[in-house]
Amino acid sequence: MKKLLAIVSVFSMFFGINEDTQEELLDKLRDGEVLDSAKQEIMDVDLVNQLDSSEIIVYDDGSRAEVGVELISFEPEEGFTTAGLHKERDPGKYSERVYWHSGFCYQSFYADFTINKGNDNDTIDKLRSYTSSTIGAKKYG
Repeated sequence: MKKLLAIVSVFSMFFGINEDTQEELLDKLRDGEVLDSAKQEIMDVDLVNQLDSSEIIVYDDGSRAEVGVELISFEPEEGFTTAGLHKERDPGKYSERVYWHSGFCYQSFYADFTINKGNDNDTIDKLRSYTSSTIGAKKYG
């Protein structure tokens, strides 16, 4: 019961889900069903060309998820001075945090990559610091 109360608190605090919808979502969880926000097959998000942006997605069952990309650092290639936020990316080295939060589950990782000018190949230099946490989950290992 404490776990479900924690979930309700998170639903209300982060996503502003009304009490009736909260109760429907809790009933779904009590029945052992998965909330739509946790079903990978219906996640439809494209933040590939976005920097420092997030989006809250509302699913058919009323559950919600926040997905986002946070720019951590940018080192411009010589001749470029700023990152082209929310449009095209300027050449240089980027570090970003990519995250997904559904109220009771949080996942994130950091990506370091290089955008080259011209027709040169862009590269993913490193993926690091993967984090995943869930309310009520048990740690194994």
